Amino acid sequence: MADEVAPGAADVDSADELELDQYVVVRVRDQEYGIQALGVQEISLVAPVTEVPGAPPYLLGIMNLRGQLVSVIDFRRKFGLEPGAHDEDTRIVLVDHGGFPVGVVVDEVVEVLRIPDPSVQALPEGTAGAASQSHALGVAVLDERLITLLNIDRVLESVPGDSEGIAGNRTAVPPASDARGPAEG
Repeated sequence: MADEVAPGAADVDSADELELDQYVVVRVRDQEYGIQALGVQEISLVAPVTEVPGAPPYLLGIMNLRGQLVSVIDFRRKFGLEPGAHDEDTRIVLVDHGGFPVGVVVDEVVEVLRIPDPSVQALPEGTAGAASQSHALGVAVLDERLITLLNIDRVLESVPGDSEGIAGNRTAVPPASDARGPAEG
């Protein structure tokens, strides 16, 4: 995709017109996933990322997006898939998670699509573990296409070995202590 905005995004005049049945459809490997458009702040080209020592393997690091620090995760690694090379279609989908911006690296942003509720089915029993069930809102069945609709907040929550999750390891910076020492009374 050559533009920085997904096709179809221009059809939406304002955030007020976004509805719960609109999804940003992304591709990872040969699978399509939907992220509710209301939760997507921006779609951007891949930018340089600074690694964070001791971070979970799926956390690529942080990037500076117009003066704001953004955590960047690799969608493939988050789901235990083989990492892929970035190309001209690779994008970062910026979402809000717990008040913090998080960029999710995907292979491609396909489109913004309205998916009506009758087209969404639950994952069949026995096809996925508990983690997959909690990550998926359901599967959109559109003709021959199957699009797994994600609960992006649950995707970004902690996983085994990451007790804090993406935003959970951030702590408030305490105010600087007075260099003159304690106040006298």
